[in-house]
Amino acid sequence: MRSTLICIAQTLFLAASIVPSVIAAATNVPAAQCDSPVLVSQSYIGNNNDVLQSTYTCSGNGTTAGLPVNNVSGAPCDTSCVSPVNAGPNPDDCRRISDALNYEDQQHGDVVEIPNMSLVQVAYGRCVSDVVNKDPSHDLIYSYEYWAMNIVNIVGQCQAQDDGGICVAQSRLWFIQVDS
Repeated sequence: MRSTLICIAQTLFLAASIVPSVIAAATNVPAAQCDSPVLVSQSYIGNNNDVLQSTYTCSGNGTTAGLPVNNVSGAPCDTSCVSPVNAGPNPDDCRRISDALNYEDQQHGDVVEIPNMSLVQVAYGRCVSDVVNKDPSHDLIYSYEYWAMNIVNIVGQCQAQDDGGICVAQSRLWFIQVDS
């Protein structure tokens, strides 16, 4: 019995050390979203610190030096479903991301800051979501709460076709994407 418990403990420890690298390996930045992405920062968020949040600049152009900031939290965007390169996102993994974003919002009142010509990505398992700022002259602020709601809406609307989805701002200067 004792050797069984030790074996289980070793397995759990090994699994816990592997999970972050598996999650990190799932992240990617398609060229259509961001030319020559450069990783700026990464951290784990959520109640369990298991959702990877990464910030990338596109073509090394993003800067926050004195630019005006637009808070686009709750601004309308138009959702459409897109066929993913791989299989569509896993709805349970997307819900885990949504829960982590809501946790950050509730615990810290956080908003995500997206520098001009940059993106912020969250990833867990087979779900990846990006908020992309294509505006060359403004940084964006977007609330974790609205990001979480958009993920749930996109997955709910597009999952029937096993697709990912995108919600594009009416200005076309920013968008949210959910994929695998």
